Amino acid sequence: EISIVAHEVASNISCLSLDKVTTSEALRVERIAEIECLELSEFSSNLVFIRHIGVKTNASARIRNSRITEVIWDDIRLDSNEVEIDSLLCENLYFKNCAIEQSKIVFEQVLANGLFAIKQCTYFDSTIDISSITSPNLELDESLLTFVASKTKTSSPIFEPSLSDDQRLKTLKLLKDKFAREHRYDFEDNVFYLLKNFETRLKMSGSPWWKRPALLAIYFFNRCILGWGVRLRNPLTSAIVMIGICALAYYVMLDLNEAEKAIQYLGQSAHGIYGAATLSLLAFFGQHADAVISGNVPIALTLGEFIVGVTMTTIIVGILIRKLVR
Repeated sequence: EISIVAHEVASNISCLSLDKVTTSEALRVERIAEIECLELSEFSSNLVFIRHIGVKTNASARIRNSRITEVIWDDIRLDSNEVEIDSLLCENLYFKNCAIEQSKIVFEQVLANGLFAIKQCTYFDSTIDISSITSPNLELDESLLTFVASKTKTSSPIFEPSLSDDQRLKTLKLLKDKFAREHRYDFEDNVFYLLKNFETRLKMSGSPWWKRPALLAIYFFNRCILGWGVRLRNPLTSAIVMIGICALAYYVMLDLNEAEKAIQYLGQSAHGIYGAATLSLLAFFGQHADAVISGNVPIALTLGEFIVGVTMTTIIVGILIRKLVR
């Protein structure tokens, strides 16, 4: 075992570097007030346990090309630091009780066969790149995931604009798989919605200008009208808007503002806006033939509304069935 444990509060280390070192036991670094440099390269051990450490401002910590059964970072203070964990094979990796301020943490090609966890940490103006992590169990602080369901917060340390588009895309895919494994389907749907929006915007930005109008129309249709097949409120809102627009058209075309003009349905008369809304609702569900109309309406309008109504109803029912089955 390699053990570096300070017994004085003000103990400092200029640099701790272990290169091509193998130990069958553990590396323990504890209670260091300030360390300027931590480097582990081609390091092999059963345990790396780093606790109660303060990293000097603008200093760095790196673990590269190593094979460690369990890595634990506990109560680490980071302030304007860079932490890089690259090409690490482990069973479990824990970041817990850490204070991360204005720092960047990069996990590059990290394979955790058991658990990868970032828990009970505080974050301020920091970036954490988890896009290249492979682990069957991914546990993250809920504060890192609030952007998934929030209508106002669109970023988090793991989804910062400073990360590349590819990194952010991989992060969304990683989160989608995480929520699917945990059966948190509402969060999975939210991530899928964000993922499809992000993918489509990237596709549009990388396409020639003459392709962008068509891609923009497809993007608008899938996002705002269909909700990518996972967000129920989008097709519901679209259906209500469609019914309202057609109702306004019927109101104008049939002169339903006049007292003698009305819609007859089931032996009852509907006048004005109410009559126009009734006809629009009937046409949306293909029942307008049962109504007696005091005027002429273009067949193309009622037929078009019926086709849209069938499509939207199918999508809404499909989303509801999917949610109920899951």
